[in-house]
Amino acid sequence: ELPEFDHLLGCELGYVLSKSYWGQGMMPEAVRAVVQWLFTTQNVDFITCSHFLDNPQSRRVQEKCGFRHYKLIPYETSYGVVKDSWLSVLTKQNQS
Repeated sequence: ELPEFDHLLGCELGYVLSKSYWGQGMMPEAVRAVVQWLFTTQNVDFITCSHFLDNPQSRRVQEKCGFRHYKLIPYETSYGVVKDSWLSVLTKQNQS
């Protein structure tokens, strides 16, 4: 799915936060900490993360943490519904 990254070490980051905690700045702080740990301790070269188009809060978290849109991909949910999702990438060289 990411042929130009085949020679690099990478991983996918996912997160979920209860709606009752949205807007409190918790998720960007947590994602930044995990990103730092992945790049420094696990020595990955890149991290992918995605969000559904109808989830602007998740898009905003990824933007705040330096992820850049890579490509639009269809994703089949556990309910069998196919939704469009933005796959985003953050590389070690481009981390904020």
